[in-house]
Amino acid sequence: MSLASPRLHSVNPECFRDWHRRPTIFVDGHRRSLQQMRTAVALGSNLGDRLENLRAARRQITELHRVQPPILSSGIYETEPVDCEAGALKFLNAVVEFDYEG
Repeated sequence: MSLASPRLHSVNPECFRDWHRRPTIFVDGHRRSLQQMRTAVALGSNLGDRLENLRAARRQITELHRVQPPILSSGIYETEPVDCEAGALKFLNAVVEFDYEG
């Protein structure tokens, strides 16, 4: 290929369709499009009403502005404390999985 006849690449116009409607944020003064991603959060509690703590955490996650369905929850497991202070109570653990736009 010579410099006199540069090779041109075609651009698919669909890539730019509705770009101005996509959610964006500004980082360091630059516009960034938000990306949707699948996210998992591990929950655990060994204090107070452990089950209610897990329920409250899940409820608060689902109420976040950019959390999108489907929202999936694992079963709840009781586990022994590991690397905790002496006398620590058993944990209740679960995982919440959801789509997040951010």
